[in-house]
Amino acid sequence: MDLSAPAILKKLEAFRKTEWFNALLLVVLGLVAVGLFQFTSIGGIGVCLGILLPPVTVFVIFYWLGERRMKRFALYIIPVILIATVLITALQTQAVVAQGKPNLSSGVDPATPNADLPTLTLWNGTVDPYNTPATNQTYAFHVRLKAPTITNLSQASVYLNLSELVGLSEEPPRAYRMVPDPAQSNNTANGTWYVTWQPLGANVYAFQFFASYNQGNQTYSLPVLAPVVAPWTSFYLVWLVSIGEFMIYPASFYFVIIFMYWYTIRARKMRARLIERAGGEKLDLKKGPTKKEEAGEAAEAPAPSREKTRKAAAFTCTNCGADVTEDDTKCPKCGAVFED
Repeated sequence: MDLSAPAILKKLEAFRKTEWFNALLLVVLGLVAVGLFQFTSIGGIGVCLGILLPPVTVFVIFYWLGERRMKRFALYIIPVILIATVLITALQTQAVVAQGKPNLSSGVDPATPNADLPTLTLWNGTVDPYNTPATNQTYAFHVRLKAPTITNLSQASVYLNLSELVGLSEEPPRAYRMVPDPAQSNNTANGTWYVTWQPLGANVYAFQFFASYNQGNQTYSLPVLAPVVAPWTSFYLVWLVSIGEFMIYPASFYFVIIFMYWYTIRARKMRARLIERAGGEKLDLKKGPTKKEEAGEAAEAPAPSREKTRKAAAFTCTNCGADVTEDDTKCPKCGAVFED
């Protein structure tokens, strides 16, 4: 077996011309799209990178490798999007299932003194048990409300907003009024614990806490997918829908690139036909682009014919009477040679 550099390069070049090379490249580009998706977690410019870079990468690499067929270009994005969707969904699902118990708050810095706190703040929102899959088991939702300026707790209301995702559909969120936890002391300065107990089935849930005071002051925590009481596959289906919807954006942008590429070739071909018509040749719109036009190269101008370059006739052949020009050395009709 020859393992010399020229032999290896020759084998790689032969592999490059097979469809297996394209298949391997599409898998690699799918993995690249998975990596670029991670930028979306930072928001803003990260979302733009996650949407724009995958389609641009697919088009540029295959164009650089010499691909010019529009149908093949249109198909290349499909396996890349499918691979990225399947893998990103699996990663997001595992991240949710493996996450620790939530600790929800209304976003205030924990080091803020009580005197500088808003009228209402939520802290330490969680659920027990957290990661115990079961059917029709009762789960306790806890949250701590800080309201240093409120002396009468009956004027404050705390709610649990619970959403249930059954299959691929999301049920409308339901609000449950929470009550002060009898097992905890009621202290508005250090925080009063509120609790509610809810039986849950083996579905995917999302919850958040909401508090209000005299309908003039409100606060809430961000939602979280919890508790983990459904199997891994249920979370996977939920994320599959979400990631699938997101992947519509890079796929759409890719086809915008393909359209612009097709339109550029079409416009170049039409311009060449108009130049031909302006030169007196018949315009043939049904004529397809040449290989050079498909490759993006300018078509060579046709060589001018003898009739187009011939100057106006100024003399007559004495042998046959045909019109000749002063540059002719013999008659183009009978072949008679002219003397100077």
